[in-house]
Amino acid sequence: AVRGVYKKEMLLPIAEVMKEIGYKKALVIYGETNDSNKGMDEASVCGLTYCAELTEVGNIKEYSFQPKDFGLGLYQPEELQPAVDRKEESKKFLQTILGQGSQARIDATLLNGALILYIKGKVESIQAGIRQARLLMENNSLLEALKKWIIFQNNDPEKSLYSLESVLKELS
Repeated sequence: AVRGVYKKEMLLPIAEVMKEIGYKKALVIYGETNDSNKGMDEASVCGLTYCAELTEVGNIKEYSFQPKDFGLGLYQPEELQPAVDRKEESKKFLQTILGQGSQARIDATLLNGALILYIKGKVESIQAGIRQARLLMENNSLLEALKKWIIFQNNDPEKSLYSLESVLKELS
């Protein structure tokens, strides 16, 4: 599992709890925003990301990284803020998973997706996870996964898929 925390000081305690309750492998993350005392409960493309990783042998290792360590950009937090209008945010979200639109959002998606791929053992490193996430984005696998999630999670999947298709048409 990958879990974000709201304070850097929570990394190690949460990783220890995850170990205690039986997780075999886990990554607890906290992202900073440069020149700010604010942070986020996900990997950051706005500053350092701190990690506490529970390894398969039961050790917890702590480390940090910058987006540039993986060839990603460093952005201002304002570039990631959601749109005020829900429909506009839906468009931005779909553009992101299609690899279009804001590079800040694309890089944030690639980085956080890479961590999931890495901790699940689908790739050997975070860098390889970014490459794999980019391929998934480029071949529309993220959109297909969203459609499956809508069908699985929704009380009225036909209506929701229709809404999704409507927003996609607006993007074309």
